[in-house]
Amino acid sequence: MRMLRPFTMAGTAALLALATAAAPAGAQASRSFTDSWFWGAKVGTMTFWTPTVNHAVAPVFGAEWMITRKRAALYISGDQSYFDETSTYATITPTGGMSSADIQIKDMRRYTAALMAFPRPNQPIRPYAGLGMTLNIIRRATLVSGSLPSEALEDVQSTTAPIFMFGAQGQYRRVALFGQGSYMPTQRRFLINKRSTFFLEAGVRYNVGSARESTH
Repeated sequence: MRMLRPFTMAGTAALLALATAAAPAGAQASRSFTDSWFWGAKVGTMTFWTPTVNHAVAPVFGAEWMITRKRAALYISGDQSYFDETSTYATITPTGGMSSADIQIKDMRRYTAALMAFPRPNQPIRPYAGLGMTLNIIRRATLVSGSLPSEALEDVQSTTAPIFMFGAQGQYRRVALFGQGSYMPTQRRFLINKRSTFFLEAGVRYNVGSARESTH
């Protein structure tokens, strides 16, 4: 967590700097945002709980893609968090009893698709909110003790889940810096399953060109 604090502080300072530089150029900022393709990179933290781990924090690194309209955008991203923790998972045996397995879990890959709303399209700093779905895959899950069939272990190693996002983007010309948070509700049939999972991220997006075909 301490290692990532400089990234968060730098992202906040950069957003303030972009706001100061872009304040006189609202119209230009709008042209640099509306109907555009953005590619980006991000870094952040993932906070999660399992039945055996309380409040774990893992670093996250990823890349993203965004296509904008005036007040909305389609957002797609992929990232990976890095951790080495434990979890447990309980199942019902054929005789009706309960069986519990201890599992070592390592790293998670996440793929996200979301629709985002930008209510203030002409401002140098644009707050936004998003709603979408994620595919979450534990990269490695190893049975440590107990009993759990391999097909059952594979089943709880991945899950899809809704995700809620909020953030702000500050832009100057083609370069935008952003900070965002996201919330993923608990999924019972998953190895990260004690409480909801939270992500806090910061990064840079670059406008690579128009998302509309030229009529000329």
